[in-house]
Amino acid sequence: MSTITFKNVVSSDIGIMINRVVVPPSSQEDYQMISIPGRLEPLRSDLKTRQPIMITAEATIVEDNMLRQIYSTFQGAGRLIISTEPDKYYNASAQVITPDNIARYMNKITIGFECQPFAYAVNNDPVELDISGSAATIDVGGSYYCQPIYQIAGSGNIILIVNSASLFTLYNVDGYVTVDTALMMCHKNGLHVKSSGKLPFMSPGTNMISWSSNVTKMEVIKNERWL
Repeated sequence: MSTITFKNVVSSDIGIMINRVVVPPSSQEDYQMISIPGRLEPLRSDLKTRQPIMITAEATIVEDNMLRQIYSTFQGAGRLIISTEPDKYYNASAQVITPDNIARYMNKITIGFECQPFAYAVNNDPVELDISGSAATIDVGGSYYCQPIYQIAGSGNIILIVNSASLFTLYNVDGYVTVDTALMMCHKNGLHVKSSGKLPFMSPGTNMISWSSNVTKMEVIKNERWL
């Protein structure tokens, strides 16, 4: 029997038994078709964004006296974990689709989760790099490039290179800096730190990271993800 966990609440703990969870194979890419005067066929333009996915869970109500708690639990936003893939979570918004009068009569409910396009690794602890040299490797799982968060200690102008393709420069670092590639910003305690270059994303597999000599410590939160 599978379970779902939403906002740290396990389905079996609130009186429902999950019968089936339907997860789409992947998110669809957004695009638009552009008509050009004089051209018979429109051109497709990829927008570099992806649509949310809808995950549905069909369940039997085992304890009908907990119906109020069931409905209050499965609303709002939070992390969704499905027991068949316990190492991954979705950022989801939940809603019980079945009206409560029908749920009471049938003892069954359907819960809908509108999820962001990616599943993320549950285990996302920071990885501290050995900076005794000028380079290190870091292994990344998942099936799609990830947007890491770098915590870098050092001073002055710092150069960071990932996979020989992404050269990123941080200017006038004083003590430490956070490079959040998901938010596309560099800051210290929320204050902007000037930077330039290509954001240092990582790809599934082994990634090579190198840095300038004025780095004294570096931790990486990988943010591994699956499409």
